[in-house]
Amino acid sequence: MNSLQVIHQQDVLGQPFKVYGTVEEPLFLAKDVADWIGHTNTTNMLNNVDEDEKTTFIINTSGSYKSKVVALTENGIYEVLMLSRKPIAKQWKKEVKKILKQIRLTGGTVQTDREAELHRLL
Repeated sequence: MNSLQVIHQQDVLGQPFKVYGTVEEPLFLAKDVADWIGHTNTTNMLNNVDEDEKTTFIINTSGSYKSKVVALTENGIYEVLMLSRKPIAKQWKKEVKKILKQIRLTGGTVQTDREAELHRLL
């Protein structure tokens, strides 16, 4: 994969939540995950994750600059959330599981506050 494509986006626990990659192999930017759980050092957080649970991408930024980003696999995000002792990590773990299950079952998700609107349209 040469670029990261957003396959899902919504607000979760007051934070922007983006899923990249594919339905079969979702990816999460390590920096985003660190921000969600209040981890101040992304590099230290990644030291606890196995190599097969993270991957690195080179992305184009403004102009001709390129930037290296690290993405966590589904197992990688679970590992980070399970290792964190912060209460917010437990809340995130529950939300991530719900969202990924719904994406797998339906190919997408509907935000809870928009479900009634969807039913009216159907």
